[in-house]
This record gives sequence, structure tokens and C-alpha cells, in this order.
Amino acid sequence: MLKINSIWTQGLPPQDKPVMEQQVKDAKIVLDRLVQMLYNMQEKRETTVLEDYDTPSWSHKQAHLNGQAAMLRQLMDMLVVRERDDQSPTGA
Repeated sequence: MLKINSIWTQGLPPQDKPVMEQQVKDAKIVLDRLVQMLYNMQEKRETTVLEDYDTPSWSHKQAHLNGQAAMLRQLMDMLVVRERDDQSPTGA
């Protein structure tokens, strides 16, 4: 059984929550691809600042890139559809 981040259903009326949850689960393939793209963006940003240590404002750029990386990680966490960890291996 799949599990989504609860942010998808926060603030929705109770009758709309199961519908939204199913829509997100149905979009797992697209969301997985999006997470992959965001991960690649994050990796690229983390290596970018290494080239700029000789500039006086490298620390400001590093702080900015750190903020971007944190936001990308937060987005990836919201988008990942996971197997539920409260399920037993036998499904019982």
C-alpha cells in the first residue's frame, strides 16, 4: 500500500481527502520523474559554489544556494509516494 505526504490533504474537507490521495498515488510515475529532476538540480547547485571561492561574495552565494537546496529537498519530500512503513511484510 502506498503512502503520500500529508501536506497533499491538509485543509481539504474530509470527503475530498481520499480523492486527492488517490490522484497523487495515480501520478506516482510523473512525481517520481519530477523528484529525479529536482534532485539533479540540487546536485548541480551544490557543485556550483565550489567554482566561486575566489570571489568576495562567495559566502552570500553559498547561503543562497543552501537555501535553494533546502527548498528542493523539501519539495522532493512532498512529492515522493512511498510504501507504507506500517505494513507487515506479509501484508497481514
